[in-house]
Amino acid sequence: MENYLTERIKNMNLPENFKVEITNYLQIHPHTDEKKDAKIVQILIGQDYSFLDFTYDPETKALDNVEIHLKQELRGKGFGKGLLRIMEELGKQLGCRYARFQINQNPDFWKHMGYNQRGNYWEKRLN
Repeated sequence: MENYLTERIKNMNLPENFKVEITNYLQIHPHTDEKKDAKIVQILIGQDYSFLDFTYDPETKALDNVEIHLKQELRGKGFGKGLLRIMEELGKQLGCRYARFQINQNPDFWKHMGYNQRGNYWEKRLN
């Protein structure tokens, strides 16, 4: 997963250095205490506060908690769209059914990227 992301992001020609970090963590259901393995994936860009991160749950086949932030000088150049597409391609390769998150910022961007609002969530089917 890390090599795939690194190679795809290199092809984007970001003007700054980036780093891909993947962390395994144990997810515990708040009501049943059921435990399952999941991964946190972070793509950190440059020295400042620019990133894309999401969690991958192999059991539910979902990319959850998608969050993206680019500093002002990286916006409007296609980097956000490119990072999301790479994330979605990875999700498809992993057999994920959808990507989803809770966010209330920039709804026009998310609609343009094919996400639909469902209650408090934005969601996109990947397969």
